[in-house]
Amino acid sequence: MKAQGDAMLNQLTTNFQRNVLPSIDSSAAASGNYGSSRQGVVQANAMDQFNQNASNSLANLYGSNYGQELSYNLGLGNLSNQAQANKNNFELGMGGLANQYTIGMGNINNQAQANAINWGLGKGNLANQAQANENNLELGRGNLSNQAQANKNNLELGRGSLANQAQANANNYDVQMNNNGLGFAQLDRQINQDNFNNQLAGANFGMNLWNQGQTNAQNAINAGQTIQNTPAGYYGQFSNYANMHGQGGGTTNSSSSAPGSVTAGALGGYQLYNAWNNSRNNGNSPGGALWGNDLSSR
Repeated sequence: MKAQGDAMLNQLTTNFQRNVLPSIDSSAAASGNYGSSRQGVVQANAMDQFNQNASNSLANLYGSNYGQELSYNLGLGNLSNQAQANKNNFELGMGGLANQYTIGMGNINNQAQANAINWGLGKGNLANQAQANENNLELGRGNLSNQAQANKNNLELGRGSLANQAQANANNYDVQMNNNGLGFAQLDRQINQDNFNNQLAGANFGMNLWNQGQTNAQNAINAGQTIQNTPAGYYGQFSNYANMHGQGGGTTNSSSSAPGSVTAGALGGYQLYNAWNNSRNNGNSPGGALWGNDLSSR
């Protein structure tokens, strides 16, 4: 019976070591939890289940064997009740020892499993702490990099603002210069326009003077012609008066100016009129003795 128990325990142990534990390690590696506390917990649970299965299998084996032997002894009926009782007591004692042994092994395994779990938990905690430290380091580096990038961006923004301000100042300067140029151009245009207006006014003034001179000349010509024709008219009147009183009849004389210069004729007429007027005022005119000095009253 012990050989059967050992064989069964060896078979269970072999299956646990070759199949269960590798399967747990493979699953932990596949899920990224190899060496973590989760793997230790799974292994501890598997070992506890193994111990329970081994204990139950041994108990069933010993119990089944005990039942078989009891049936065998009862069937034979050759053994005395005392011997059977002793044997039963012995078997019971052996079963108790076996159970005690199994319980002790279970406690040892449980303790070992607890130690393994605690070790796995500690290892996991150390790994987690190391990972946390690494994460904090990476976060610190990221923060420094972000701060450096922010400082660089702020510097670029500041340079861009300065460049924009410089460009705006240059544009304002160009606009001011253009405005100044436009103002000078408008001033030059105004000066040119004023000069043109002054020249035009001077030309108009000169034209007006020339026209006035022409008008005055024409008036002088007309006055000269009037002066030239006036003595002839008076002379004709004197002749008519003289002929009327001297011969009893009247004679009408007409005169026309000889062709020549109008200005010369005007001057000549003026001289004749002046001479006639002087002689008239002195009483020497042809009709002065008869009519007196004032012919205009006639």
